[in-house]
Amino acid sequence: MIDLLKIELVNGLNVKMEEPSLLQHKIEALERSQAVVELDLDGTVLRANYLFLQLTGYGNNQVVGQSYSMFVPANENQMSEYERLWTRLRSGEHVAGEFCRMNSSGHPMWVYGVYCPLLDDAGRPYRILKMVADITATKRRDADFAGQVAAIRTSQAIAEFDLDGFLLDANQNFLQMMGYPLENVRGRHHSLFVDSSERESVEYKAFWWRLRDGNYHAGLYKRLDASGATHWIQASYNPIRDENGQLTKVVKFAIDQTSSVLDHLRVEYLYRHDALTGLANRAGLKLALDAIYSQRDGAQPTLLLVDLDHMKAINDTLGHLAGDQCLITLAERIRNAAGNDTTVARLGGDEFAVLLQNGSEAAEIIAQRIVAAACEPFEWMGGLYQVGASVGVSSEGDNPSDLLKYADIALYEAKRSGRSAYRRFYKASPLSSPELSPTADLVVAT
Repeated sequence: MIDLLKIELVNGLNVKMEEPSLLQHKIEALERSQAVVELDLDGTVLRANYLFLQLTGYGNNQVVGQSYSMFVPANENQMSEYERLWTRLRSGEHVAGEFCRMNSSGHPMWVYGVYCPLLDDAGRPYRILKMVADITATKRRDADFAGQVAAIRTSQAIAEFDLDGFLLDANQNFLQMMGYPLENVRGRHHSLFVDSSERESVEYKAFWWRLRDGNYHAGLYKRLDASGATHWIQASYNPIRDENGQLTKVVKFAIDQTSSVLDHLRVEYLYRHDALTGLANRAGLKLALDAIYSQRDGAQPTLLLVDLDHMKAINDTLGHLAGDQCLITLAERIRNAAGNDTTVARLGGDEFAVLLQNGSEAAEIIAQRIVAAACEPFEWMGGLYQVGASVGVSSEGDNPSDLLKYADIALYEAKRSGRSAYRRFYKASPLSSPELSPTADLVVAT
C-alpha cells in the first residue's frame, strides 16, 4: 500500500503527491465502495480486496499470483482482443468499459471495469489498478428490454412523429403497410394517412392536442395507404419524454387489422342483411325500429308489410331457381318504389317490409307503387310470369311490437279483400279480424 499512498486517483489517470492521511482516507473510501484488484504489467494478480473476492466467489489465496486471464471467458482469452487491451494498458492508456468475466462457478458476469495504469516518477506504468462494478442485473435487464424492442420492431409497424405530427422515422413494416418509401413520408404530416373528412375535424385536431399534452392514445383507426386504400389498424400513440422529463416525440406502434375488421364487417352485414336480395333482414329491421323509437322527437314512424301473392305457385311450377329470381326482381322493385330515406327489408320467404322514419303521408303512395310494381310481369327462361303484392300500412303504435302488429292486421285485411291491394290500420276504426285466402294458381302474363 506504500505505493498507493503516493498517488491520488483523479478520473483514474492523474498521479501526484498528496497529504498521506488525506490520501489514505480517500483510498479507504474507495476500497469500501468498489471491488478493486491490483495487477502487474504481465496481468498477474498482486492484490484483491474483499469486495472483488466476494464478487468473483474466490478466496484470496486462489487469485493472488494467478493470471487475470482466469476471469476472462475462454473465447475472449484465445482472441487478440484481450492482448490488445494489455498492449494499451502497458503503454499507460486508461481503459474503461463493459466486460464479460467469469466467476468461480464458471458462470459469466458482466462488470463495468476501469483499468488505471499507475505511473512512476518518470511517467512509466508499473502497475494496473482496476476498479470493478457488477452490472450483470442491468445487462440482463437491458438485454431483455432490447429483445422486447426487437420483437416489437419485427412484428409491428412503428413510426415516430414530432409533437406537431410530422414524421421523423418509420420502420419497414410501417412503410410496407402504407405503401411509401421513407423519403416520401419523412417530414410529412400524419394527416397524410387520414381521410380528408377526418383531417379537418375538431376530433383530429384534439387528438394531436392531447398527444402534445403527454396523453397516451390507443384504439382502432382508419388510415389510408399510398394508393388511397383503407387500412384498419390497431395502434397506440405513445408520447416520449427525454431524461429531463420533457416531451420530445410520439411513437406509434401499429398492427394491420384490415382483414379481421373486414371479416367482422362481413359477419355484421350478414347478420343484418338477407343473403339473397341484399336487403335488410329481420335483425336489420329490428335495429332500425329500435333506433327510431329511441331517438324520435314526436315523429311517428310508418311501417309497410308486403306479402307477395302466388309465390308458392311460382316455386311449385317453375322451381326454386325461378322463385329466387322472382324474389330478387321484386326486391329491387320494392326498393325503387320505397325511394330514399327508407329501410327496406326481407323478413323471410316472400314477406318484405318498408320502414319510413316520418312518412305517414307518403306511405300510401309508396304502397300503391309497390302493388303496381309487383304486378308487372317478370321474365324467366323466355316466358313472362306475374305475381302480385298485398300491403298492410300502419303508423300506429308506441313501440316496435305494436307497429308490427297493426301493420300485420292491415296486411291480412288486404289479402282478405282480394290481394294486389293495400290497407291501412287506424286505431279509431279497427279492421275486422283477418281471414286467410286459399292459395292462388300461377298467373301467366299475356
